[in-house]
Amino acid sequence: MKAAAARRRAAPRISRALLTGALAIVLVCAGARPAEAQDTGLSKSELVRLVVSTDSPDAKIRTVRTRCLSFEPTEGDWRDLRNLGASEELISAAQQCAREAEAVQVALNVSSSSVRAGDTTLVTVDLTRAGTALSGQAVTLTGSGGPGSGTRYDRTTNSRGRAFFSLPGGERTGSTRYTVSASGIDLQGPTRITVTTRADVPARATLEPASIDLSPDEDPPEVAVSVEDRFGNPVGGIELELLGGPEPDAPVLATATTDAGGRAGLTAEQRPTGITTWSVRADGEVLASLPVQGPAPAAAGVAAAAPRNVEPADDAAVRAGDESLAAGDPVAAEQSYRAALGISPRRTDAQKGLAAALLAQGRANEAATWYEVATRGSPTDADAWDGLGQAYAAAGRRDDAAQAFGNNQLDAFWLFTAFPSGAVIMAAQTNDIDLVDLSKDATESGFFDKYPYFSKLSVPAGTYRGVDHDTASFQDAALWVANADVPDDVVYKLLSLIYTEEGLAHMREQKKTFKEMSVANGVKGIVTPLHPGAAKFWKEKGLI
Repeated sequence: MKAAAARRRAAPRISRALLTGALAIVLVCAGARPAEAQDTGLSKSELVRLVVSTDSPDAKIRTVRTRCLSFEPTEGDWRDLRNLGASEELISAAQQCAREAEAVQVALNVSSSSVRAGDTTLVTVDLTRAGTALSGQAVTLTGSGGPGSGTRYDRTTNSRGRAFFSLPGGERTGSTRYTVSASGIDLQGPTRITVTTRADVPARATLEPASIDLSPDEDPPEVAVSVEDRFGNPVGGIELELLGGPEPDAPVLATATTDAGGRAGLTAEQRPTGITTWSVRADGEVLASLPVQGPAPAAAGVAAAAPRNVEPADDAAVRAGDESLAAGDPVAAEQSYRAALGISPRRTDAQKGLAAALLAQGRANEAATWYEVATRGSPTDADAWDGLGQAYAAAGRRDDAAQAFGNNQLDAFWLFTAFPSGAVIMAAQTNDIDLVDLSKDATESGFFDKYPYFSKLSVPAGTYRGVDHDTASFQDAALWVANADVPDDVVYKLLSLIYTEEGLAHMREQKKTFKEMSVANGVKGIVTPLHPGAAKFWKEKGLI
């Protein structure tokens, strides 16, 4: 028993002697270049030679840490190295190198990005392992905090090891931290990107007071202005101008800069005379209008009594405005209605007429201001509320229309927008609503034949609270326009990339309304000529 035990203990020494002898032959053949002079990772045979060499333990560990490994050792390799006499310190250094060789390095094009609300920012993630691009790897970005909280985006690296992410800024301001991850992979390097969403450009302003009516000795009050972007975010740091009229070249009465909350105060230095409209402008765009009634200009001489049976001047001015508006001359109508209001500032018919004339000229925000004045003076005037809804819609102020609907100030309002619409959702929160079926009237009137770029559409049941039935309607088409000089193969290739499962998934991530994008709907509602490259693509799909 003892002899047998001795033989079993001697076996490792014999194996080691045999291995060492074999390594000696290898060393003679390979030449005498020192291991630490190499500039590549240690191969398996080089690591074995290093372990059995006469170098000091510290020198062996230093060589391993300097050069690392060019292979991935197996459990059997670690066992053999220990049998050859490798110290645990050397094994630990080699294992650390092996982990680093297996780790995937991450490189980001940005660590932080600032984007306007409603816009997107491009983030690229590059993955490499041991200096080689890692292609075909699934990568995930997960958002936490801010407008992107809870969002997740999945991409796959291309042949260069790069994944592209188009991250939406969202509609509200704030900061979202996105974390990069890859299932089952240890990522080394920066893995976090912060996307800060700032307010979009100014879109509208609310004024307090909403109108000014001055006595002869009264100075204009300060006008408190709150500026918002199209999503309702306050816009700070914006230079505002108070103009003494609706015209772009009207004199500037005051200027101010909005604070972080989008607020500023404007006080005119001069008193107005008669009736006019002040405007608040930012970056050359009128954000809001303010009806102003100052004292009438002093008349020369003594006014004589008006003859009997003569139409009062304000009545004549309103009639002239109505006639001009009916004749399709809103500019002349505006002048007449303003003349009437200069005589009788509180005439609701003149206020509504002026608003209608402004709306006909495309000045929707100014029109909304005058309709608001009319509704305040005559809260039960249905025409004033109807006009206000039209002005809000024309100005893109859908939330204002929904709020007026919710306050029982409107019986209905019109929207031409994608669904689900935030304005309709808002209206449905506090009201029982229904959607009006427009498809039947459109079909019977020949609407679709006359305007072929509109097509039929159904708003599914359950899109809005309380509407439990499908509602037929109509839609238009969003077009991708290309210059005729763009090469056919470029257009063809771009369509081929977008109308794939991956391309359509990417589009749907950018905007909910892109959910309707599909090959089957690709040419629906298009009446403009197709680019030759597009025609080739859709012909191959059997749609033209």
